[in-house]
Amino acid sequence: MMQYRDIAKKIIDLKNADLALRDKLINEGKLSDGYNEEMKTLHNKNAQILDKIMNTYSKGVAISLSPIATQDNT
Repeated sequence: MMQYRDIAKKIIDLKNADLALRDKLINEGKLSDGYNEEMKTLHNKNAQILDKIMNTYSKGVAISLSPIATQDNT
């Protein structure tokens, strides 16, 4: 079972992959003509992963809106 730090790392990894692809597409001049298919594919993949995380770990759990960094998870 994933722990909160693992979940946070996974979400950060998804964000970093999104930013890396965005930079790549900008450098190739492929981000200004509508929704790029490669970006769309990554967004759909990320959405599926986030949906799985939320469905797995939010059942019956009160979700705190305070930042993870302020919680002591040790």
